[in-house]
Amino acid sequence: MTSGAVPGAADELPDDVSFEIPDDLSGLSMFGETTSKPTVALVLTQVAGADPLAAVCAVAKLEVDVFFAQGVGAVAVCRDLDGDGPAQVAAGISQLISGVPAILVERRENQITATRWLDGERGDDVPAGLLLDGAPDDLEGLLLGTHTLADVKGVLQAGQYSRLKAARLLTSLARKARKKS
Repeated sequence: MTSGAVPGAADELPDDVSFEIPDDLSGLSMFGETTSKPTVALVLTQVAGADPLAAVCAVAKLEVDVFFAQGVGAVAVCRDLDGDGPAQVAAGISQLISGVPAILVERRENQITATRWLDGERGDDVPAGLLLDGAPDDLEGLLLGTHTLADVKGVLQAGQYSRLKAARLLTSLARKARKKS
């Protein structure tokens, strides 16, 4: 036998079967990741209120909505989900709140991923299941797609603050923090 063909193998396939091999395999990854746009991207912080985080985001000109999740901290919901928009938000927040990690959580095609950011730099991946364990209903609902931002109470738009008003708020909060310590 000169060819490596299996005798009779061609006879087992029906004639009407066609195979299509895609020209672009860039959407596939050996690790199961996808290159699709996330359906939601949140940045979890340890900031103790929505107002301070909204002010920080206004100073950094980040397009986010912010709410406070009890037991977690202030959460920034990314408006720009294209390209590296969520990563830019996580980098910007973690850079302005230096020394305190922020967690970027994204849902893409029903898969949730989480990455730690510190001082503007991407860090290690975090098991997403640990983030959902004991998470407040609003946060869990946004990540799982059972809630929308309209369902969450106390949402602030970072754009509602001018940069001057945001700077004044942050200065006032810093003074109060110094007086307490």
